[in-house]
Amino acid sequence: MFQFHRRINVEQERLTLNLGDHVRLLHFGTTLPPLGAGWEVEAALSFFDGNCLLLLRNQTQTALWLCDAHNRLISGDDPRTADYLEARLIETPINADRHILSEILAVCYLNMGNSESFFETLLASDLFGDVYGSHTLFILAHIALQLGRIDELEAVFGKSQAPSDVKTALLQAYLGRQAADRGDFAAGHAYLALAFASDVPLPDWAAVFLDHCAIYDRSPVCDWVPSVLRDEIGLFSKVIKAFFRGEPAAFEKGRYPLATLACHWVKQFRVVRATEDQKTLIATAKSCGLSPVFIAALCDGPNGVGHAMQSSLPQLPHLSYDYSFRIRDIACGIKAGGKPVLCPFSGSVQVCKDTLDEHVFLHRHNGQAVVIMSERTINYAPSDQIWVFPESEVLITSEIRPKGDVDFSRTLVRVVQHFEAVQDYLNTPERTIMLAESAMGHIGHYIWNIISGWSPLFEMVDPESLDIITTYNNCHFFGGVSALYQKECEQAGKVVKLNTDLDLFRLMLEHKSTLYSVRNCHVSEDLAGRIVRFCDTQLAADFKNAVRRFCDSDGPILMITLRTGNRSWETQTEGYIQIINALAQHYPNLRVIIDGLNAAADGTSTALPMSVQDEEAIATAIIAGCPNVQIWNSIGCSIFESLLLCCHCDAFIAPIGAGLAKVRWIANKPGVGFSNRTFLAPDHLNGYLYSYFRENQVPMRYIGREHIRDMDDGPSGMKDRANFDVDWTVIYDEIRHIVENIRDARLRPD
Repeated sequence: MFQFHRRINVEQERLTLNLGDHVRLLHFGTTLPPLGAGWEVEAALSFFDGNCLLLLRNQTQTALWLCDAHNRLISGDDPRTADYLEARLIETPINADRHILSEILAVCYLNMGNSESFFETLLASDLFGDVYGSHTLFILAHIALQLGRIDELEAVFGKSQAPSDVKTALLQAYLGRQAADRGDFAAGHAYLALAFASDVPLPDWAAVFLDHCAIYDRSPVCDWVPSVLRDEIGLFSKVIKAFFRGEPAAFEKGRYPLATLACHWVKQFRVVRATEDQKTLIATAKSCGLSPVFIAALCDGPNGVGHAMQSSLPQLPHLSYDYSFRIRDIACGIKAGGKPVLCPFSGSVQVCKDTLDEHVFLHRHNGQAVVIMSERTINYAPSDQIWVFPESEVLITSEIRPKGDVDFSRTLVRVVQHFEAVQDYLNTPERTIMLAESAMGHIGHYIWNIISGWSPLFEMVDPESLDIITTYNNCHFFGGVSALYQKECEQAGKVVKLNTDLDLFRLMLEHKSTLYSVRNCHVSEDLAGRIVRFCDTQLAADFKNAVRRFCDSDGPILMITLRTGNRSWETQTEGYIQIINALAQHYPNLRVIIDGLNAAADGTSTALPMSVQDEEAIATAIIAGCPNVQIWNSIGCSIFESLLLCCHCDAFIAPIGAGLAKVRWIANKPGVGFSNRTFLAPDHLNGYLYSYFRENQVPMRYIGREHIRDMDDGPSGMKDRANFDVDWTVIYDEIRHIVENIRDARLRPD
């Protein structure tokens, strides 16, 4: 029926199959597509009718290619491939060949997405007899997981000829994965930890899921931890403590993933929240030999340590606008030759030059080590917030979101994975200065927290004092720091564009750099102007002229923003139609711009659950419902086009969300914002975010929460993402007031 080839000779872009009386050559790039990076030919079946089937794999995927006798290629996800294999399977006796063919057919069905019907066929058992091979076992378990039929896994595993310890470990791994998928990280953690306790090869994804569960399982370490895992954690702890003491250290991998060991060890630490548990803090300070000055600063709130260092820092130029503690620290660090830190052991301000990762610094004093971490939370940019004492296994935090254990575990993994390079870095006293622009695919956070720090920084330090500035090839807007601050970047030593944060870590080690990650939370006029000018350079003259013609009117230019998915106005279609038509009766030359999702730029995405198609449908209905008003539909336009339109509008109506970053923090326009009841609570920062954090901010108005009706509890019970409804007349009254003020200002003589 067919000949099975396990060892295949692939050389010089061609595949050689020895078929007994002749040799068949298949050329990649002509008969077959070129093999991509990481792909290998695992097996081939040459059928007596002249057809040839290739099974290819890389680290995460499987593919099938069916090549007929005339060198015509059919891919493995084509139904014709499955039909052909089914026919061959029926003709094949129940023997080893039939088993091989059934495994290949399993891959074919899986690639086609026809897993449910195939799973039913497998369970019927008449296709295979009574045995499943190891590869088929993996496929079956994966399909059962996809279909949510985990209860049938035991029956599937029972039919396998694999050894019992293999079946037990695999079953535990799949049960752990299923628990993780449903959000039960504690159960997933337990199952997967037990699976790794056996010395059985597991799928690559098992380590990923175990690491994930170990991080997100916030329960304390329990009795179920296998003795093998406890032993490996103990060895890991000894190696890490030796490293922080400055002793030579090396780590030999055991059964468990490195991230799991790091996470488990750090979970054993005593964690003290300084602003909530001062009695425990004082007791901990005594046991660790910490300075009373340091403890007093910790008790003074999240920025207490930053305030305590103020008098000892280099003098900085006065700026007319606000900037964050992080920017102050970076500017002082550049001037002082190292990051200023309040030493926990002496209570004095000292200079720290050693960086272990982005936001993570290592400070040593008289043989004692402390890892000092700045807050990773994107919304804030304070100074140091987390202090880790590895020798004492203590973590002290004054941060708002206490997840320092996760961040420290992540750092440990990177350090151990690069032990030799890290120890070489720490043994080299000279340091270069490296400034990093973080990757961020959310436009609101990118403007507010990532790019906003560079204007004040370049006003306070000379760009020529910087050795390296890094940015990313994607996940930024408006060209990133290298485009918005081109002149300043040219004055620095060099600009390096990266793909991942791991590239940043390795670059830091290579150049022996003190690494500062720029974070801020205030938008300056200078930044807003740079973004507007950059967007202008990205637009075609025809588009800019069309916008100017559209906005060349003595009537108001109103921008309305659509939102779907969450925090959306349930009756926005009808509501906007009513508002526009009512305004048009008072302002006959009214122009309206419909704003919403933009085309992703540079790999960014600001609203994954939302739908451009849904917004297009709403926009079409609004345009049809307002036949006497000129309306510009900008849904799906580029971010550059959207910014130009924001700058040309006079006022806006918008549900509160990331889109307001454009019209508020950059264009600085007045308007009306509204959302669900949770977002409009008086003490909810995010609900009123766009009325702050911008130099010379123009006021905006909000709909009172007494007018809002929440329509659901939000996805997964997140009430701040609930959809809502509001009477359109309430919004109309607010926007009418704003438009009248704009008209009066235009009519008022200079």
